[in-house]
Amino acid sequence: MKGSRILLSNGGEKILSSTIRLVTGNDPDLVSNLVELQRKTFPDHLQIKDPGEYYRERLADPGNINLIITDPDGLASGCVLAIPHSLAVQELKQWDPGLCEEPDRMYVEMVQISPKKRHGKSFLNLIRALCVECRVRRISGLSMHVRTVTGLSRFLQKTMAESRCLRRIENWHNFGEPFDYLETAARMVRSR
Repeated sequence: MKGSRILLSNGGEKILSSTIRLVTGNDPDLVSNLVELQRKTFPDHLQIKDPGEYYRERLADPGNINLIITDPDGLASGCVLAIPHSLAVQELKQWDPGLCEEPDRMYVEMVQISPKKRHGKSFLNLIRALCVECRVRRISGLSMHVRTVTGLSRFLQKTMAESRCLRRIENWHNFGEPFDYLETAARMVRSR
């Protein structure tokens, strides 16, 4: 992948099952792969209206943290996309008036894992890689709006250090379901 560097790889094992890369730039194959992954990952009411444009825009910005987990075949099986918190405040203020500027924080905008990988370590490895990249960039905090119906909010509150649920928004983005707004340190509570 053009403009990528490997962050985590279990290459010490006999079979390389996945690799996590920090990606910047517009790779049309990756964008297409992420669009397809999104269609498989999210229910209809959470689908992005123009996913190709969304991924091209986010991947092109070097200020973002774009982590992609790939299988041995090179296809993405998960991703975490984080943007500077200040950008999230501008984009999301209408949906969450409680958002405030915080320069030392990244907003986790997108987390998706292939349904086949959800019960493995892929998600935790993506979060570990996000924490590593935050340390490299000297970013100490994360923020995110997180689904509650899947248990993801509860899981992240247990997994991330200094996690605080500041509020619940009952109909986030008119999705018809509640999301919690979390702020955490950019590190995990303990090794899982």
